[in-house]
Amino acid sequence: MLTTSATSGIVVVEGTVKDGLKTLSIPGSRVRPVFYDMVFESYRAVPGGRGRFAWMVDRSDVQIVPFVLEDEAGRMWINGERDHVLVKGGWIERGTIGKKAVGRFAARMISPGDKVRVRGEVYEPRRAPVERGVRATKERPLEILFRAHGEPPPDDPAAPEAGRQKGGGKSR
Repeated sequence: MLTTSATSGIVVVEGTVKDGLKTLSIPGSRVRPVFYDMVFESYRAVPGGRGRFAWMVDRSDVQIVPFVLEDEAGRMWINGERDHVLVKGGWIERGTIGKKAVGRFAARMISPGDKVRVRGEVYEPRRAPVERGVRATKERPLEILFRAHGEPPPDDPAAPEAGRQKGGGKSR
C-alpha cells in the first residue's frame, strides 16, 4: 500500500516532509532539517605532526525528530528513534563554523519540502498533530528512503538564502 490512507499493518508511504512539533539546528546552517548525519571538523595542528595543520574530525552526530508526511490522501506522523531508524540518501550541505571559519561541517539531511518514502508499522500516536503514524516494529527499523530534494515551506525565513547544495541523493 502506497498511501497515507493506510490504517493498519506494515505499510510503505510516500509524500512530502512537513514540520512536526520541532526541527533540528546545525551551527553554521540556516536549514532546519528533521534528520541529519553530520561531521564537524576543525583546522588544527596534527598531533606529532611537527607543526603541520590539517582538517581533523571533532565529532560526528546523527539526529532525527518526528515529522509529518503528507500525500494526496492525507497526513501521517513519522516517528523514528535514532537507534531504530535506517535513512537512505539525503541531500548534502556543507558550511563553515565560526567567524574566522576555523570549523566546517558536512551534513546529509532531510528537511521540510523533501520527498521521502517510509516503511514501517501503522499506529495511533498519542499527543501528535495527526491521527495515524508510522513507526519501527520490534523486528525491523523504520526505513526512510530519500526520493527528491524539495522546496522549503514558504514560511521558512531562511529559504531564499539557505545556500543549499544538492547531494544527488547520495549517502556516505
